[in-house]
Amino acid sequence: MLHARLNRKFLYYAIKYAQYIHDVIPVKDLNDKNGFPTTPFFLATNRKPPTKHFRTFGCPAIFKRYEVSKEGKRTNNKYTQQGVRGIFVGLPDDSAGWLFYVPEAQRTYISLDAIFDEDFTSPISMPDLPFQGAIKLRDIKKFPNTRSTIPIIEETGPVLGENESFPNIKGLTNPSIEQLVEEEKDVSNYKRGNYITRNSQQETEGMSDEEYAITHAYFAQMPKMQDNVLGYTEYLHAAHDLRTTKKDEEKCQDMAINLSDFIPEPRSLSQILRMNKYIQEKWGEAIRKEINGLFDNDTFELTEMALPADEVIPVKLALKTKLNSYGGLDKLKARVCLRGDMQIKDESNPWSPTASSRSLRCFVADATKHCTTIYQLDFIQAFIQSDMKKKMFVILDKEYEHFCPTHKHHFGRPLRLRKCLYGGDFSGKNWYETLDQFLTKELGFTRSRVEGCLYIYRNGESWIKLINYVDDALYYSNDDMVKKNFENKLSKKFNLSLLGEARWYLGMRITQNKSYITLDQDQYVKNITARFEKSFKHPFKIKQSPLPTNFVPSKKDSPITEEQIKETKLRF
Repeated sequence: MLHARLNRKFLYYAIKYAQYIHDVIPVKDLNDKNGFPTTPFFLATNRKPPTKHFRTFGCPAIFKRYEVSKEGKRTNNKYTQQGVRGIFVGLPDDSAGWLFYVPEAQRTYISLDAIFDEDFTSPISMPDLPFQGAIKLRDIKKFPNTRSTIPIIEETGPVLGENESFPNIKGLTNPSIEQLVEEEKDVSNYKRGNYITRNSQQETEGMSDEEYAITHAYFAQMPKMQDNVLGYTEYLHAAHDLRTTKKDEEKCQDMAINLSDFIPEPRSLSQILRMNKYIQEKWGEAIRKEINGLFDNDTFELTEMALPADEVIPVKLALKTKLNSYGGLDKLKARVCLRGDMQIKDESNPWSPTASSRSLRCFVADATKHCTTIYQLDFIQAFIQSDMKKKMFVILDKEYEHFCPTHKHHFGRPLRLRKCLYGGDFSGKNWYETLDQFLTKELGFTRSRVEGCLYIYRNGESWIKLINYVDDALYYSNDDMVKKNFENKLSKKFNLSLLGEARWYLGMRITQNKSYITLDQDQYVKNITARFEKSFKHPFKIKQSPLPTNFVPSKKDSPITEEQIKETKLRF
């Protein structure tokens, strides 16, 4: 069910289909009259169980739908029969064939003629949004021990333009090894401040010019120390130890914070005001930053008054807890959102493509294939960087005075929007069109025809690939210079922060190693467990599998006392 993205209403069909499978497989301690292992089906019918009709549960399928005449007979007229897309949900009880569920009709059908897609390469249904559907999972046999140095040639079809390049690229280049060596030779008796000297020949003995230039470049980034007699090599080790100690302290500080105080997030401003002072202040910093950012970026027209015929919509506060690479608290995020459910709907289509877990897996797999590092950037208050295309007023609650007293005279009255806000049915599309126009027309990117959130830039053998989810983007390139120029151009146009190597995306942790990249939701599982474990009398016991491999259920495993029965009902 998880693999096919089926909800809980399919649980009945899944359990029933699991029963069919259980009846045709050998069961431990179940033997026939000759003492050989057998199946429940064989004991009940005394014949070998058929298995050719079993298919993968929840897989997409196209089946023939039979039309029934008034006499109750199936017709053979090909014009009255049609192929219908559906989901395979099991076997019927009183008929041959297979059982299919059609989401559009919200009912099941029985058919003897069907084609199954057991690899989940097609959507399980036909939803309104084209990027929802089944997940294509690929088995990873083994990880390569070393990165491949052979260049991989990839062709995705002809480009849309004759010349694909960045217009007027002016990027800063890193100094070469020769420049660093020449600079070092011009400086005699070099001293970095008054605390380190290079008089000792033992520290650089046997070191080539290239190795020394690299060491010097690394040395130039180190913080200063107060020891006047510290040697060059010892200084590098000491500075590295200080960095490591600082990272360990940050990690311990993050792990000491109780995430259950911030997850799940509060749903309203009034709920925050009822919390204790420490948590209230933490969320208050995020709210204060959001409100000040809205006014600093001229999101509202403060002088225009609303007329009786104008559309005035209240706002809602949305809160989110961000995690760092250690699974601890990174930052708290607040967003002032429109009440989109109270908007006056028009005929325009507000849909815009965003990255999904399926596209993220493909994106990470492609980065692993090309042996590149994935980087991440975050657009700060992305929606307010796109202009409004219709006249609309909003009202900010007066409770915001507790956190932003400097703007209290603007709270509680209609303010006209000049920029888009989160929550509006038009905001996502306006921001997507703003970013899409800049990437495709000014930077020369090509948008994917399948995934509208995937952009690829090519210039000869150099390329950049980018995937975007509203205000969070991942990208990687095979050319550091092209990547640096891309970051410079994007930073000049939008207000964003470059986050370095990707750590978290779509609630999943990204771990990048030399030869492979992994995705996991370990922290999500821990948060769910911590939230529900408080209501249980006995804590959870961590096991490698739900049940032992040699476990055979019996009546002895059922609860006996009243206390055990109550505990079982509470848990299950």
